[in-house]
Formats: sequence, structure tokens, C-alpha cells
Amino acid sequence: MKRRPFSLNMTGKSSLSSVSTSPSFSNNDDKKTNNNNGSSNKRTAAGRAASFRRMESARSSSLDESDHNNKGNDKIEEEAHGDIHNYALLIALYTLQGIPMGLSASIPFLIQQKVKLMASAAAATASSSTAGAAAAAAAGAAAHHPNVAKMAYNAQAIFALCSWPFSLKLLWAPIVDAVFSRKFGRRKSWLVPVQAAAGLVMVAGSGYVEQQLGLGELEKITATAAAGRKAAAAAAAVAEDVVETATEVAQEIVESVEAAAAAVGAESTLGSFDVKGVTAFFFLLYFLMATQDIALDGWALTMLSKKNRGRGPVCNSIGQNLGYFLSFVGFLALNDVDSSENLWRPLFGLKSKPGVGLVSLGGFIKSMGIFMIVMTSFVAFFKKEETYAIPSSSAASNNGVNESFDALLRNRLIKQDDD
Repeated sequence: MKRRPFSLNMTGKSSLSSVSTSPSFSNNDDKKTNNNNGSSNKRTAAGRAASFRRMESARSSSLDESDHNNKGNDKIEEEAHGDIHNYALLIALYTLQGIPMGLSASIPFLIQQKVKLMASAAAATASSSTAGAAAAAAAGAAAHHPNVAKMAYNAQAIFALCSWPFSLKLLWAPIVDAVFSRKFGRRKSWLVPVQAAAGLVMVAGSGYVEQQLGLGELEKITATAAAGRKAAAAAAAVAEDVVETATEVAQEIVESVEAAAAAVGAESTLGSFDVKGVTAFFFLLYFLMATQDIALDGWALTMLSKKNRGRGPVCNSIGQNLGYFLSFVGFLALNDVDSSENLWRPLFGLKSKPGVGLVSLGGFIKSMGIFMIVMTSFVAFFKKEETYAIPSSSAASNNGVNESFDALLRNRLIKQDDD
């Protein structure tokens, strides 16, 4: 019996085993491929879910931001709408500040007007041929003041000193900012008493200003001269129909009365012309209004919303110019004799008063003082100042004053070093 070679058996075994084992290798590869595909599919699904979540998150955040912006815009619109009343109040308070400025600007014109009336009264008196005593009185009055124009320039130069407090208000501004009453309000503690004091000064001192300038006597002189001219014209018209002699007599009588009144008025007004008292009066008003300006500028920062704080200086400019125009141009227009007689009295249906203005300086100052007191009362009782954290101890207030003055001095020294 032949035996098979061992190599064939081994080869056959090997071939059979290789054939039998090849399917197992392919199945393993398929399983690996399927596992890889499954894991990649899982990763893709997870990535899509993550991106979807990110998209939803971004969308929700954008919606929240949009809602926040809309709410912010609504809040800004509400704040802007609520500041309308604050704008009106600030403009009214700054208008009060401009009234003394306009009145002080009209004083030099009144001084010049007075000088011209004094010169015309003296000239009319000296030229009268029938009033010898009146001419002598006018000559004596003119001798005491030989240079009327120089006197007017000196008076205007002295009166210009009344505006100094607005240039020096930096000295007491730290005190106004640091000393106040917690109960009444930081800004109202200064604004209300200062405005009330200014209004009372204007009401009480209105007659004093006219007395120091002698404007009341000037009105009497102007009215007397106008009445004399009117009487002379009427007498001449009546006497022209009767006889020429009566006309001459009536004319001489009227001229003598007019010249005597002018002489007495000229002497009294020349003697009472004192601008120092008027300068002191307006200096006090400027000091009070400069203090009011410090308090009002600080209040505008807290009265207006944060977005509208930049409009505070606009209210300042509008209010001051309005008050200045009212008390300067408005007063001079109503005080002018010709405008009052030819325009304002016929316009308002008032009785004719030749030689007298519609409004006098004293009357205008008194009316503006009453208006200032009314506005101050409104602010004191109806306008509330917003409260915020304020140091309660007096030591803190004193430290605030000291720190303010120290900062002021440091800024001054830095400026000098830079120069």
C-alpha cells in the first residue's frame, strides 16, 4: 500500500484551511465597514443636532436682543417725552436770569436820554426871552455841570462794574455745590431763596432806581413841555380868529410857563443824577443771578435724562436770550415816548398821554420782580428734586468744599505752568 506524500497532505491541508478561513476575513471587514459607517452617521447626526441647537440659540438671542433694543428705544422715547416739561422749566428759569442783564443793558441808553433832555431843557430855558429868572436858574445849574457829555461817559463807566459777579462766580461755586439741605434738595436749597431775594429786591428797589437816575423828573419835564406846545398851538388857533395881539400874548404866557418848568426840572435832575446807587442795585442783582446760575446748571444735569443732558446748554442759551430781549428791546420799545404815543396807545386803545412812555423803568422792574417771585413759588411747591445718595455728616460737606477748592487751585496752577 502506497502512502501519500506528506507534502501533499500538508499542502492540501494548507489549501483547505486557507480556503476555509478566507470567508471569515471578509466578514470581519464587512463588520468593520458597517461599524465605521454607523459611527460616522452618528457623528453626522450629532453635528446636525448641535448646529441646529446653535442656530436656535442664536435666533433666540437675536430675538432677546431685539426685544431689549425695542424696550430701550421705548424707554428713551418715554424719557425724551418726559423731559419736555423739564425743558420748559429750564427755559423759564434761565429767562429769569436774563432779565437783570437786559435791564442793565438799557440803563446806558436811559442815561444818554436823560443827558439829552437836560441839555434841551437848559437850551430851551436860556433861549426864552420872557423868563429871565428861569434863564438865570438854568445858567446856574449848567455852571455846576459844564461838561454834560463827560458826566454821561463817567456814569456809564461806573455802571459797567455791576456785571462783575458773573465773572467772579467761580469763587463761591464750590460752596453752592457742597452746602445744601438734604430735605429741601441740593439745588433748590440755593435756587429758591436766591430767586426769591432777587424778586423782592426788584419790587422794593424799583422806585429807588428811578429816584437815583432822576427819570421821574424827566418825565414831568417832557410832559410839561409837550403840554405847553399843545396849549400854545390851541391858543394860537383860537387867537388867530380874534386878534393878532391876543395870539402874541398867549404865546408869551405859554412859553414862560414852559421855560420855568424846564428850568426847575433841569436844576433838580442835574442835582439828583447819581449812578453809584444804581450800580450797587444791579451789582446785587447780578450776584444773586450768578448764584442762581450755578445752582441751575447743576440741577439741569439731574433734571434731564442721561440722553438729553447735552441739551441743557441749549435751554440756557434760549432762556437767557429771551429774558435779555424781553427786558432790553421790549422795555425800550415800550418806554419810548414817540412809539408809545403813535403806536402802542392807539394799538391797545389807551388814552393819549404826550411826553410819557407806556411803561416806566420802575414799573417794569416791579412787574419783573413779581413774575420772578411767582416762578420761584411754583418751583418751591410743585417741582420736586430727585433724591440720591448724599453724605449726611457735616464733615463730609466740609471735605467736599475743601476738595472743590483744592481742585480749583490745582487746575489754576497747571494752567499757569502750561502758559
